[in-house]
Amino acid sequence: MRAFIVESANRPGELAKITELLATENINVVAAGLAVGATGAIVIIGNDEDKTRKALANASVTAREVSLLIAQGKDQPGEIAWVSRKLADAGVNIELLLPVDTTPGAHKVALAVSDEAKAKQVLGDRVTTWVYK
Repeated sequence: MRAFIVESANRPGELAKITELLATENINVVAAGLAVGATGAIVIIGNDEDKTRKALANASVTAREVSLLIAQGKDQPGEIAWVSRKLADAGVNIELLLPVDTTPGAHKVALAVSDEAKAKQVLGDRVTTWVYK
């Protein structure tokens, strides 16, 4: 599974522009995130990676593509803290963290990390899959 990170200006309409572009190509955005500061970053997980990639490229939108690891956590306070500490202690940087399933008892987050193999080793049986339904 892959996500597309689009760096953008922090101004009204940037998210609308990207999501409208994908909608015109019949791409369903199944997960998205937004971070802002002096500039912004829009994270998109589409239901069709190839179509998403092509739609962004055809519109001359520069997007960085990242591989995602899915981690499942318990439905309790401190789970993100536990995951982030385990990865930090192993020297793995988290570039992206995006909730993709908040079903009670089955919370899942998508992670883009600096070392996926090490992250899988550290997180063990918490690494799982997520398929958009």
